[in-house]
Amino acid sequence: MSPAIRQLNQAIEKSTLVTRDTADSYVDYLGGEYDRNYRERKTHWDKHYEEMRTAYRGHLYGITGRGIPLKDMNIAIVGPGIDPLGRDLGLTEQKVILPSARTTVIADFSEWVVQEAHRKISEQVHLRGKPLLPMQIDLTDCISTVYARMIRELLQTVEDEDHLAAIAHDVAQWDIPVLRQKLEEGYNALSDGFSIENMHELEGKMVIPDCFRGGGINSYHSLKLTVGPDHEPLPVQSWYLPMVLAGTGAAAEHYIWDTFERVTSDPHRGARPESDKTTKGRLMMMREFHYLIANYNTIVARKAVYDILNDNPESTVLAVTDVNTHLNSYDEMGVDRLHVSQLEKDLARLGVEMTRLGNTWNWHDEAEHYHGIASLEFRRMASTDAEKVTAPPADPVS
Repeated sequence: MSPAIRQLNQAIEKSTLVTRDTADSYVDYLGGEYDRNYRERKTHWDKHYEEMRTAYRGHLYGITGRGIPLKDMNIAIVGPGIDPLGRDLGLTEQKVILPSARTTVIADFSEWVVQEAHRKISEQVHLRGKPLLPMQIDLTDCISTVYARMIRELLQTVEDEDHLAAIAHDVAQWDIPVLRQKLEEGYNALSDGFSIENMHELEGKMVIPDCFRGGGINSYHSLKLTVGPDHEPLPVQSWYLPMVLAGTGAAAEHYIWDTFERVTSDPHRGARPESDKTTKGRLMMMREFHYLIANYNTIVARKAVYDILNDNPESTVLAVTDVNTHLNSYDEMGVDRLHVSQLEKDLARLGVEMTRLGNTWNWHDEAEHYHGIASLEFRRMASTDAEKVTAPPADPVS
């Protein structure tokens, strides 16, 4: 690809108008709670980022070992955050990896986050003329928005702790097939307003960052990237998903834990009287909501990884992700945020092999809890193995 070509034909998702509220909620989280926690617990966060960078470098090293030098590699980083330099991207990434790669795609659910990351990388990293392509992509294909709306509607009438406990018990009955069906029904009920075909349809409805000018609309939620008027293929050899697989439900989780805090913090606002029974009941509520969260994350992780590798069969996906949560105030209770073994089995049936890398650690992101972090790598199975698997069902959350 010529360095003069600096836009993707899949620059902005067709669904961007439908998912704006969810994206805005995510941006508020990044600039608020997320950034505040980083500044308050910088030592813990910096260790976490360094572990992530180590996993990423090992991932790229593995690809070069399979015969693709970095200079011939197109790489994509999905979810770089507002300020990637010094966090997701250390000095090695800034001075060696990005300037050496053939092309770098910076992608995120929020076009504003892409703009900020693109601007800072462009201004502070000497890319040696290599293309840096912006991309707004919703790896869940609207499912995170469906999920957020579903949870908001479920919790908007909650007035006391007893009511919330009843809802928590109900959602704990939603296993993965049941939740997938509910998400599919919500997806099918979406307005046709996401059928954007060209950039002109967005004028007056949203601000298009300058870095996207000249790009195209991703009309088919495609991860098979092309550039230029002739739609020249841009095969991506490495897709890096830093803290994405278990992060797309952030808006829904915000509704859950805000409601939990509201109805359990004050007896005058519906909180149960403090007692051992109340403490056990709250622990049960948290477990039940975490079961829902882990089921959702497993559904969308399966979809995201499969979609990427279906459109990029020669690619390797690295996902660094939180896989569980330990709550310090409850004897470090461990609950899943992602059903890793289930994800591995589901993807194997779709012809995708998952490898659990040796990079694991604990991330003490907040004072009240910490997360277990895993590095998971995904590739299409060899053809002899892939022939044994069944094709996925053709539903939007498969």
